Amino acid sequence: CSSDLEVEDSIPFSVGFALPDEGPIHGHPNCALFPKGHPIPSDKVLSLCKSGTFHIEAFYADKNELPPGVSPKFSLYKIGPFQGLDTENAKVKVKARLTLNGVVTLASASLVGSHRDETALRSNAEKPDVESENGYTDARIGAEDGYALSQKPVNDGNGKVMKRMHIPIDEVVYGGMTAVQFEQAREKEVQLTEQDKKVEHAKEKKNTLESYVYETRNKILDTYQGFATESEKDEIS
Repeated sequence: CSSDLEVEDSIPFSVGFALPDEGPIHGHPNCALFPKGHPIPSDKVLSLCKSGTFHIEAFYADKNELPPGVSPKFSLYKIGPFQGLDTENAKVKVKARLTLNGVVTLASASLVGSHRDETALRSNAEKPDVESENGYTDARIGAEDGYALSQKPVNDGNGKVMKRMHIPIDEVVYGGMTAVQFEQAREKEVQLTEQDKKVEHAKEKKNTLESYVYETRNKILDTYQGFATESEKDEIS
């Protein structure tokens, strides 16, 4: 008998996010936004009430899954700078992404708010996120918090206009290279590449010279042997 088999990639570690001054952003019972065994790829959206620059820290939620001596914290993200919108219910939407390569990162951040517009047309074309009690929602790859990618105001169909503003994200990987170290490593790589080119060029010239010497010797011992004495032949053989 035959059966259809389905192979699904999953993350081998539980990963969570935390606000350094406030603690973990709760999701799974062990504070893992992406628990061990979670399918790859996946997006989750964090909804936070923030009015200015803040930080989010990524960590392995279960220390028992790590080798001894490995720090559970691996990245720190700076979300901002930005200023709060002058609207009601403004929230920062941060998209956490588990990529096809199994890498967990913060893919985007935006400030979303709404204000009452009596002239707005009621339409169901755009629907806001339905947030869960744990502070995050699932999102499909390529979706952007349930809103259009445009920063123009969007009618939500309930007499409110949604405003959305992109927020920059900077990442610092714990134990990773700083910008200065990365630039130094890049310059070193360029130097080594040029050095390798010079070595290969010297090898090529050396091979050309050796070929010429052997070719000349063979000609003297064969084609031009009548023009060389025995002592001269012995010197070049």
